[in-house]
Amino acid sequence: MSPRTTILHADRIKGDIHLGGKKAPRDADPDMPLWVVNVTDSLPDFGDGRRGRRHMRVPLSDATSRESRRIYRARYRDAHEFIDEALRRGATVLVHCELGVSRSATLLCHYLVRRRGMRWEDAERLLRKRRPRARPSRWLAGV
Repeated sequence: MSPRTTILHADRIKGDIHLGGKKAPRDADPDMPLWVVNVTDSLPDFGDGRRGRRHMRVPLSDATSRESRRIYRARYRDAHEFIDEALRRGATVLVHCELGVSRSATLLCHYLVRRRGMRWEDAERLLRKRRPRARPSRWLAGV
């Protein structure tokens, strides 16, 4: 695991996994090995091209239709694999969306349930303890 890092405009959720809003990726230490999951369909990518940086876009909107739920669930697996690979390599992970409230929180909560074996209630409680404004959507996650 990498040394404990702090990312301005993000909150540490578990180990080296952080949750934040749109300012977090550009304000992170440029020398930090950081893998960024951008859970938006509009924000610019930060990460690729810098030493130790990787980036993944999960282009999701705040829509809450049945179709958006299907799209969310289809894209989670790739994001989970990206996060797991980052942690295996000792990088810090930042999952972010516009505000770090819904889309990114939902993806991260789903990750904690599926990959870390947590119950949804426990994962949501952890997210809200570490980032009080987080509001993951169990319905969108399909859990």
